[in-house]
Amino acid sequence: MEGSELLQKREDRGLLEGGDGNGGIYAQVSYLTIMRDFFALGWLSFGGPVAHIATFEQVFVQRKAWMSSYVFTEFLALGQCITGPTACQLSFAIGVVKKGVRGGLLSGSMFLLPGFLLLSIIGATSGEAFLKPSPLMQALVAGLTSVAIALVAGAAKALGSKICDDKITICICAVSAATALYWKGSFVMPLVMGVGGVVTIAAYRNKPPEVPGKSEEGGINSLGLGTKGGGILLGVWVAVLVALLVLKFMEKGNQTYPPLSWFSTFYMAGSLIFGGAPVLIPLLLDKMTAPGTCADSQDDCRPWMTEDQFYAGLAAAQSMPGPMFNFSAYLGAVIAMNAGFGSFFGTLVCWVGLLAPGIMLIFSVLPFWGKFRTVPLYKRALPGINSAAVGLIVTAVFKMTFQAHENSPFPQASSAIGVLAFTAVSYLKLPAPLAVIAGGCLGMIAHAVQRHEGA
Repeated sequence: MEGSELLQKREDRGLLEGGDGNGGIYAQVSYLTIMRDFFALGWLSFGGPVAHIATFEQVFVQRKAWMSSYVFTEFLALGQCITGPTACQLSFAIGVVKKGVRGGLLSGSMFLLPGFLLLSIIGATSGEAFLKPSPLMQALVAGLTSVAIALVAGAAKALGSKICDDKITICICAVSAATALYWKGSFVMPLVMGVGGVVTIAAYRNKPPEVPGKSEEGGINSLGLGTKGGGILLGVWVAVLVALLVLKFMEKGNQTYPPLSWFSTFYMAGSLIFGGAPVLIPLLLDKMTAPGTCADSQDDCRPWMTEDQFYAGLAAAQSMPGPMFNFSAYLGAVIAMNAGFGSFFGTLVCWVGLLAPGIMLIFSVLPFWGKFRTVPLYKRALPGINSAAVGLIVTAVFKMTFQAHENSPFPQASSAIGVLAFTAVSYLKLPAPLAVIAGGCLGMIAHAVQRHEGA
């Protein structure tokens, strides 16, 4: 077949030359495809940020071939190095490199939308059903959690086999995982990634950095905003943060317009928190349930919500699909109702406040990433940074496994579901959404068996 005819057939199938174990071919996608795939994942992505990252890798790298594993891993490292929710930022970045700014806005918003809607409704209704979930609901969540952990383990296996390809990177991965298991501080994530980068800079100092070939560049069609637009957006993020900090200082205990205080609290949390939801949740608990500072009026000292309301929403958020940062939709609804405002208004104020910084950062940083990713020093640091990132995923597998075993109503069945899911996804190539559905069904079957045995 003539080369031009072969290229035309590939273009007709929506594929272009690349190379990442996919026969050198990467998909070209439409806005409709982005909307469909991310909206589906928004409904089926359970298990928290690391599980979402694992699902993205399984779906968009291994199965759909939207980009190379090299590019995906760089995105992962980039998201870990800036504040905000890494999985959420990845959902925007994937859309950006396929269809520009509009593609990024579409992919990220579709991934966020299902969880946002569900938690907004839960926050507005706040029924007793969410304070005490039924045994059947607990069984469903246990099954979904087992599959989520299996997806994380599969991602660690897939990424580790590609990234940790020599003794140095294997050791970086292992030490990073052990360090993150031992220490729980928010500084650990950027620290181990920074140390990993320094190690490979020193270890590979006499080795000329490899220039990415087509396989490593595969799937990048756009970086969204140019460097000028990225710089302006970065300046806007800083300006808003500084303005809110100044306003907070000028208040001196006198609360201004309540929604502005809500927005300020969530925006600063989204701008300054590394480590995602595990670090964010304790901070929000303190901010939401502690008595406020006040001047003359004691009414201003009331907490924004009770601990029962907070923990009920947290349990619901952990049971919902999509990013944990959607928890802010629930919190906003409850805060607003407690303060005498409309629930949906509060939802928008707090949800936008928490998510906007991370979204602004990923859109502003991507154009510069396109520049500095070719710098030799960065190229030498990248294997260490990426290996440390894989180590953090390994850490998540252990932590999630221990926690799931402790919380599951049927620990042995949960372990069995996890083993089956890992085999199905990693070796039999079962699509992640189908594995999630199957895990939920197996959880409910385990609940029925447990009830039968206890009868």
